[in-house]
Amino acid sequence: MLSRLFVPDTINYMIAGYVVVVVMTFGYIGSLILRWRRLQGEYQRFETLRKDQD
Repeated sequence: MLSRLFVPDTINYMIAGYVVVVVMTFGYIGSLILRWRRLQGEYQRFETLRKDQD
């Protein structure tokens, strides 16, 4: 009983921390997917230009 007075309840901060980490991870993965798709589009345009020059 006495230990409850001295130990703070930080479960909400732990949950918030996990939420932040998960959201940032998904954001990073989404950013990588968008960059990959943009790069693939640029590569396709490059290939069509290269074929047109030949």
